[in-house]
Amino acid sequence: MSEKYGQGSVVKLYTTIFVLYFGEVISAIDSTIVASLLSHIASDLNELQNIGWVATSFLIGLAAFQPLYGKLSDIFGRKSVLIACNALFGLGCLICGVSYRLETLVLGRLISGIGGGGVQSLATIAVTDIVPLRQRGIFQSIETMCYSVGAGIGGVFGGVISDYFGWRVAFTVQVPVIFGSIILLWLVFDEPPRDEETEPLLSPTDETPTRKIDRVDFKGSAALVSTLFCLMFAISTGGSDFAWTSPIIIGLFALTPCLANLFIYIEKNCAKEPIIPVSLLTQRTIMSAALTNIFGTMAQYILIYFIPILFASVYSMGPVDVGKRLMANFVGTSSGAVLSGIYLARYGKYYWVNFLGCLLIAFGGVITLSITPHSLTILQYLTLLCSGAGFATTLTISLVAFVVSVPPNMQAVSTSIRNVSRGIGSTLGVSAAASIFNNILQDQLVENVKGPDAQSVIDKVRESVDIIRSLPKEYQIPVVESYDTALKVVITASIGIALLGGAASLCMREYSLHSHK
Repeated sequence: MSEKYGQGSVVKLYTTIFVLYFGEVISAIDSTIVASLLSHIASDLNELQNIGWVATSFLIGLAAFQPLYGKLSDIFGRKSVLIACNALFGLGCLICGVSYRLETLVLGRLISGIGGGGVQSLATIAVTDIVPLRQRGIFQSIETMCYSVGAGIGGVFGGVISDYFGWRVAFTVQVPVIFGSIILLWLVFDEPPRDEETEPLLSPTDETPTRKIDRVDFKGSAALVSTLFCLMFAISTGGSDFAWTSPIIIGLFALTPCLANLFIYIEKNCAKEPIIPVSLLTQRTIMSAALTNIFGTMAQYILIYFIPILFASVYSMGPVDVGKRLMANFVGTSSGAVLSGIYLARYGKYYWVNFLGCLLIAFGGVITLSITPHSLTILQYLTLLCSGAGFATTLTISLVAFVVSVPPNMQAVSTSIRNVSRGIGSTLGVSAAASIFNNILQDQLVENVKGPDAQSVIDKVRESVDIIRSLPKEYQIPVVESYDTALKVVITASIGIALLGGAASLCMREYSLHSHK
């Protein structure tokens, strides 16, 4: 690998990878840190009704701009764009840390999402540049574990910092760490060598800044970002901030395909160097891998979001017991990523492994439906253990499919498609499932809960699961039954979605993986 990298040093190679993944850990911490801060922020700013925008703005920034980084880093170089994204990420955190109004905080989270999305995308792209395809699965498994660790400790870190120092410090404390990451990138990271046998992977070093700017597809970029912004905004706010039938949501969903068609027209007829070539969007393996990512991510995020609610509401578990079972997801994700990476390195095959990953996600949902509060405790852990292993497998294997199915000069762009498909899947999965769950729960509660205080009980249990355990028996039983029914519907939906991901994966072509590109 050192020869491929051109550094002549394995130590240099692994130091570079460490620096790239260090930035991804920080970005992952930031992506989940808000979960434990929302109540503190809402109370401090007196903005409880609008507090969801803090999380929504980050997700929109993350997903809407991710497709741009592949091509931009081809033009300006991986190092320059990585440093710029880290700078944006740090600026967003700084704005959040000095915010005393919700509008400023939302702006800061939007900027953090734009920068953090670039940090995550470019870590994947840069490592793809410097390791052989056969070894890519192993490094992807390490990346998955790094992201899982960061995402896992983000909420805890935010809660501890907020309790002792205030929620603003949870953001400002990240700024010097991000600055340190920029320094490390500047000192350690070198651009990969150009591939002279095909088109150059990166811009020639002697190309003028003006020429580089001229190569940027500004019209296509604007159309693509607008398309994803409308889609993500509608998905994120529909059913929560706005009704699904509201003119705003309907208008955004109607505008999305119009903007998508505009983007396709620009890329086919106007762009000299398309930000995403239309030919990639019709390529069989790329589309199959993207759909597998979308469906697999949707299914897994539904399970991660709603299985804890099942344990708390139907099984009457406290936060500690629920947290223990959530750890199974981390174990499953880590083991699935490592095992699939080792398999890929040894055998160079990915077709059926990707399909197996989707089946494992579905199997986690099947276990969830089959158990009861009286089932063996180990089965409760197996729910997210299986789905986590399957999800990590699809992430690891599908990335290789994205990369191997295109020439070297297209690999950064195809990786960007992979990243945005994950963002769409996570947001769409949670938002759609939450809407379905809330509607069914409301209907079930109205049907099952009877008595003089029925409406008061319904209002309370829709706002807090913890109240269920303190209800009188005549109310507690129908409330638990209502939760059980609503949760089983969304978990059943996750099984079907995971199977759709498996079906999509069967449309991939299996390319030969060599030890070196």
